Amino acid sequence: MAPSSRNPDELVSLAAQLKEKGRIDEALCNLNEAIRLRPEYAEAHSQRAMLLWQKKLLDEALYSFSEAIKYARRSSIWAPLWYNKGLILTETQRYEEAIAYFDEAISLYGSFYGSYNNKGVALGLLGKHDEAIKFFDKAVQLSTDDTGPLSNRALANIKMGRDVKALADVEEALRKDQRDHRAIDIKGFILYSQGHYNDALKEFQKGTSLKRDYAELWYHKGLAHFKLEQYDQAIQCYEEALRIQPRFAEAYNDKAVALSKKGDISGAIEQVKRAIEMNSALSDAHVNLERLTQESVKDVHNFWDFWNSSNAKKVTAIILVVFAFGASLGYYVIFPNQTIKTEEIAVDSNGPTSKTITVTTTPHDIPEVYFVIPGLAILILLAPMLKRAKLGPIELELEESAPKNEIVK
Repeated sequence: MAPSSRNPDELVSLAAQLKEKGRIDEALCNLNEAIRLRPEYAEAHSQRAMLLWQKKLLDEALYSFSEAIKYARRSSIWAPLWYNKGLILTETQRYEEAIAYFDEAISLYGSFYGSYNNKGVALGLLGKHDEAIKFFDKAVQLSTDDTGPLSNRALANIKMGRDVKALADVEEALRKDQRDHRAIDIKGFILYSQGHYNDALKEFQKGTSLKRDYAELWYHKGLAHFKLEQYDQAIQCYEEALRIQPRFAEAYNDKAVALSKKGDISGAIEQVKRAIEMNSALSDAHVNLERLTQESVKDVHNFWDFWNSSNAKKVTAIILVVFAFGASLGYYVIFPNQTIKTEEIAVDSNGPTSKTITVTTTPHDIPEVYFVIPGLAILILLAPMLKRAKLGPIELELEESAPKNEIVK
C-alpha cells in the first residue's frame, strides 16, 4: 500500500508504529517515501538502515547508515550511527573497517562501554588478543551490570593461555549474575580444557537447565560426554545444538566423530559432509571426510578381520577349514594303507622250504601335519584384497570449538 501522507515527519512516525506491529515492509515503504521527499533526512535513513538490518539485507543497511552519517552533521544520533555501522561490518567479517567505526564512536561518545567491548571483539577476531584485552578492561570499567565484557575478557585470556585470569573473570561475572548462562558455559569450557570432564559436565548441565535454547552449551556438553566415552549422550547433545542452530558446522563434525566411535561410518560421513556444507573452511571436517571415506572401503587384512566382517564370511571360512582338513582325511580314505603278502621258496640241504612275508605300504610317506599347514595357508591366502588393507582403528579430529565473543548491540 502506498503511503498516504506527504509529510516526511509523519511518514517516519508512522513507520515507527508499523515497526512495532511487525509490519516491516510497510514501514520501509513509508521511510522510502520520506527519503524521496527529503533526501537529507538522517533519521529516515537511520530507521531504514535498522529495518534492513533486521531483514538481514546487510549491504543495503550499510548504505543507509552511510547516508544517515552523511546527513546527521553531529546530531544526537551521530555516534550511534557510527557504532551501528561498526556492528554490521563486524557481522560481515570486515573487522578492520569495523574497528575504524568503533574508534569514531569512542571519539564522539567515550563513556559508552559497548564501543570498547565491540572493538575488543573485532580485535580478537583478527587474532590480536592482547590488544583486545585492553579494550575489554575499559568496557569492564565503564559497565556496571552487564557481564558481557567480563566474559569476553575471559575468552581472550583463554586464547592467551591464561586460564587462571579467565576463571577469575568468569567467577566475577557469576558474582554479578549467578544465572549468567554464558559465564557458566565459559567456566565449563575452562574445566573441560584442563581435563576435568566430570566437573565441566556439571557446569554445562547447570547452564542448559537455565538456558535451554543456547546452542553452545549443548555443544560443549556433548564434548564432555564424548571425552567420558558416553557417545550416545554426546550425540543427543549435538543434535539439540543443531536443532537450535541448524548451521552449527562444528556440531555436525563432532557428531560425526561420535558416530564413528559407535561404528556408524555411513552416518558419520553424512554428518561430516553437512559440516563442510555449512563451513567449507572447517579443515578438520575435510580431514575427517578423507579418513571416513578410506574406512568405508577398508578391506580385511588378516583372518580375524575376514571372520568378523560378516556372517557370510564366517560360513566361507568354515567351508575352507572343512575343506582343508577334509583333504587330509580324504587322502587316507581314497588311498588306504595296503598290506601285501608274498611267499618266498628257498632250497637248502633239507630240501625246499617256503616263507611268507607281509609288507604294509602307503602311497606317500608324508607326516599328517603337512596336510594341516597347507590348509591353514589356503584359508589365510583366500582373504580378499590384501593390498589395500588399512591397519588400526580410525582416528578423527574433534573440533572442540571454544565459546565465542559477544558484541553489545
